[in-house]
Amino acid sequence: MHSTFLSFAVASALVTAAAARSLPLQSSNAQVKRAPAEWNYIGCWSDEGDRQLGGASYAADDMTQGSCISFCESRGYSLAGIEYARECFCGYNLKSQSVKKTDGDCNMACAGDASLKCGGPNRLTIFTSPIPNQVVTNLGPAGSGWIYKSCYEDSVYARTLSRQLTVPMGNSVLGCTTACRAAGYKIAGVEWGSECFCDNTINFNRPSGLEGCDIACDGNKLEFCGGSQKLNIYEFEGLPGSTTTVSSTSRRKERVYAKPTCHRRRRSPPQQL
Repeated sequence: MHSTFLSFAVASALVTAAAARSLPLQSSNAQVKRAPAEWNYIGCWSDEGDRQLGGASYAADDMTQGSCISFCESRGYSLAGIEYARECFCGYNLKSQSVKKTDGDCNMACAGDASLKCGGPNRLTIFTSPIPNQVVTNLGPAGSGWIYKSCYEDSVYARTLSRQLTVPMGNSVLGCTTACRAAGYKIAGVEWGSECFCDNTINFNRPSGLEGCDIACDGNKLEFCGGSQKLNIYEFEGLPGSTTTVSSTSRRKERVYAKPTCHRRRRSPPQQL
């Protein structure tokens, strides 16, 4: 009898703890679980072509709305989207190709909680943070002589900027432009949050405005460092009152192309945790 009562007490405690973790988050259109902050549901959106939320992602068989929100918030993102029941995507801005759909299009139950909806095929159930997005495009480090050009398309098989450098202490616009200048280059580009590229010419003229340059820098989470196959490009125009030249040595350097990697696919799957 004593062991039966003890088992019942333990089971009751587990149920109570689970219920405490499942308090409803206020939302006018969707049931969600409480995340670290009160995020708001903003609808069901299409996710076709390029990923419409291009930041961190993962997939899990215990996915819920709350777990995806927690994942994105812990990494500093202001948008969280759940797709195909078990996929979570984060971002700062929803790309312009995405179209708002009816809530009925996001009709797949969450893999980790059948009472909640987690998107659908090519459909994202999206939530937004109550904290305004504070990540911005750096227009050029102040007083450095570097000027922001645009967000450019890139490809692992045809690099827009040919020389890749490593930035100590994490990538940032200041760190990348400084490294490129020290190596004798006048054009610098940051990509995928963690990558820095240099050159003296832009090899392919493929500007895309701001679309797709939406991943925060590894070394400065308050500024963007390109995106998936997208570069924020900067050009050194000289310090005030100085004449700028690029060494002939750097001009003669053989063009070095970075080894192609496979994580930049057009429709990149979420990371498996």
